[in-house]
Amino acid sequence: MIVQLKSLFYKYRIWGWRTSQGLALFLANLVTFAHPESLYMLKNSLLRAAGIKIKGRIFIDRGFRCLFPENLSIEDGVAFGHDIHIWAFAPIQIGRHTKIAKDLLIISGSHDVESYENLSGQEVVIGPGCWIGARVTILGGVKIGKGCVIGACSLVKNDIPDWSVAVGVPARVIRERVPAEKNFTRFGVYSPEDI
Repeated sequence: MIVQLKSLFYKYRIWGWRTSQGLALFLANLVTFAHPESLYMLKNSLLRAAGIKIKGRIFIDRGFRCLFPENLSIEDGVAFGHDIHIWAFAPIQIGRHTKIAKDLLIISGSHDVESYENLSGQEVVIGPGCWIGARVTILGGVKIGKGCVIGACSLVKNDIPDWSVAVGVPARVIRERVPAEKNFTRFGVYSPEDI
């Protein structure tokens, strides 16, 4: 009887936490404004309440969905487009000044094909100063270097080195890029030395 009560308590405690995270994410999606600053800061507060680690000013447009938001870490100056879906079964880090277009899907974490055990080392790291195109999918165990551009509709399943342009399914590096002296974001101007 005591074991059953403990199990029931644990089940509803987790359910309560997941419900509060979902409510915070739902409210954050209702409060999607770029200006005035106080309104997008309210959204950032709601996202923090859901468990996301936000370091500085970020902008996330409407339609944002996240499973296990406590595994997501976002640095200063990041801007997300519409309908971003993040399944954070393992940690995900997004570096500062990264711009992400519509319909990104990130799935960190995976299973062993033979035993269905969770695999370790399935974190996703997106370096600073990246530009991720529309409808990109990023799988677990991937590191995208700083200053990378990932073309629209690409599937990233392998690491991408710094200052690369990668496209395709699976994404392959097609060239290196030379960083611009000044980059413009909704939060101001930054230079390659800032990332």
